[in-house]
Amino acid sequence: MIAEPKLVEAACGGDAVAVERLLMVCQPDLRRFARRACSPSEDAEDAVQIELWQLYRQIGELRTAATFASWLFRIGERHCYGLFPASDHA
Repeated sequence: MIAEPKLVEAACGGDAVAVERLLMVCQPDLRRFARRACSPSEDAEDAVQIELWQLYRQIGELRTAATFASWLFRIGERHCYGLFPASDHA
């Protein structure tokens, strides 16, 4: 994911323009990830929307810009894997 640390830091600090830019920058990578992690394409699109919403709502809680990518992909991973019964990915 190509998100400059300065952009992430500005978004964490509440800069609305930085948050909007971050949402746009992250979307292609999130789509690729969701398409691999969620089987039906509708689920993948739902996962992307949930990830973007969580990013928008919770970016201020991120402690360091260095952990941004893993933080964001964990949100999508939890959603995608939550769509399947526990026995499917055990």
